[in-house]
Amino acid sequence: MKPPQARFAHLEFRIGQPVYIHRGDGSNRVSEGTFTSADVLGIGLSTPAVFAVGEVVEFVFAPGGQQDKVRYRARILYRTSNRYGLGLLREPEPLPGGGDYRLHRAAKLLAGLKAAYDSLPAAHQEVVCETLMEQTDEPGIAA
Repeated sequence: MKPPQARFAHLEFRIGQPVYIHRGDGSNRVSEGTFTSADVLGIGLSTPAVFAVGEVVEFVFAPGGQQDKVRYRARILYRTSNRYGLGLLREPEPLPGGGDYRLHRAAKLLAGLKAAYDSLPAAHQEVVCETLMEQTDEPGIAA
C-alpha cells in the first residue's frame, strides 16, 4: 500500500479551491465547500453545511483540472465551527464516463452477487429464492 501522501502526489491542489461534498447517507445531497489543507493524515475543508463526526462522505474538486475527475471517499474526523478534518478511506477512483461512481459501484456489486448466485447448485438457488420471497412483500423484487 502506498503511503498516505502518495494519494495527493499526482494532483495539484490549491488552497481555496472549491469542492463538492456528497453525503454518504444515500440522500444524494451535495454541499459546496472550500479546500483548506492537505497533509499525511488527510485534508481540511470549510463548508457551511453540517456533518457529524464519523460520517462518511465523498468529495470532488470543482471542475477545472485533472483532480475534478476523481471522487474521494473520506470520514469526518473532527469539526470546529465550519471547518472539518477528513481522513481518506481508500485510494481515489476515477469516475467512469464522468458518471456517478456510486451507481457504477452498485452495478458491480449486483453483477458479483448474480455471478455468485449463478454458481450455486440448483437446490441452493431454490433455497435462496424461497428465503427472498419470505423476506419481501413484493415477489417481483425477489425475481
